[in-house]
Amino acid sequence: MRVTLPVFLVEDGLVTDAQVRRLREKRMAGKTLAAAAAAAGMSERAARKWQSGPLPSTAKGPRWWRTREDPFADVWQSEVVPQLVADTDGRLQVLTLFKALCRRHPGRFQPGQLRTLQRRVREWRVQYGPDREVYFEQVPVPGREAAFDFTDLSDLRVTLRGVAFPHLLFEWVLSYSRWTYVELALSETFEALVSGLQGALWTLEAVPAVLRHDNLSAATHELRRSGGRQLTVRFRQVLDHYGLLSSRIQPGKPHENGVAEQAHFRTATAIEQALLLRGERDFVDEAAYLRFVRRVVDEERNAQAAARLAEERPYLRSLPAARVPEYTTFQCRVRKWSTIRVGGRVYSVPSRLIGHLVEARQHPSTVEVLYGGRVLCTMPRLRGG
Repeated sequence: MRVTLPVFLVEDGLVTDAQVRRLREKRMAGKTLAAAAAAAGMSERAARKWQSGPLPSTAKGPRWWRTREDPFADVWQSEVVPQLVADTDGRLQVLTLFKALCRRHPGRFQPGQLRTLQRRVREWRVQYGPDREVYFEQVPVPGREAAFDFTDLSDLRVTLRGVAFPHLLFEWVLSYSRWTYVELALSETFEALVSGLQGALWTLEAVPAVLRHDNLSAATHELRRSGGRQLTVRFRQVLDHYGLLSSRIQPGKPHENGVAEQAHFRTATAIEQALLLRGERDFVDEAAYLRFVRRVVDEERNAQAAARLAEERPYLRSLPAARVPEYTTFQCRVRKWSTIRVGGRVYSVPSRLIGHLVEARQHPSTVEVLYGGRVLCTMPRLRGG
């Protein structure tokens, strides 16, 4: 026995996109309007309206009314808005506001209402909040600029023969091609800076027009009267030797040196991942570790930069005839304790030199002692100077 179930037809306001699509499929198949409406589960009146035109979901207008009562209506003007007005930097987090309201009104607000407060604060800040800092897109020009900086890689937990090796990485990047040069450094000294800078230029075998950098103490000094910073005479001489111009960022604005900052993150990440694949973080010596780091940089950074570097090379300038010294010279009298003071640090030298005037050359990681133009001894440079 066949049982015919009642068909409940959907009226105009409840029609869905799926029903409209089925209605139109049936009409295209040659069904009458009544048959197509019945197949789609809607009335003929609704079918007549929806047999052409946009789908119901796209025909709805934006909702301007609230679907539920605002739980913050009573405290918005009296408690929330004054806090937002006082927050002239836009640093106050909505979660902090919500927790403060919960403490003042125990049991009144629920965790699920945080999103409502976030939406209301966002809308208020769009209309009345403080202006936000504007970042202008930097469009690199071939051959114009290179950026450099030091970054701390001690978090990589690298060791040399089992001994912890806290260190910095000097990183130099061409802004256009992203070609990268790196060197290890014990600290941000003038000698490490010049060594890294010249290492990059002579490896590249070319010179850009401008160097972008921050106000590191190895390159700048503070002006007593104005409180600003200016290039040191020594660093200016290095730049003049290569015909380079200096472009410095504002103090406390690291994003203005975005090329170097972004390179630091990507290089550190690449080294970390390579160490994980290697399975250990211990190296025989500093030279072996540097070879590892440079291999990672060449594979992960410079291989991808090769094509753009080829485009950039015609715009780069030639190197000068020679490098500048990468050390600082001190004239020292050997004291009766058989010591000399170099760069604010005390070093022991052979006792036969007591009373003699010697020349000390302070390199990025070593100190050489010379007498009569001959190197008598070489010592590791003490950190911090």
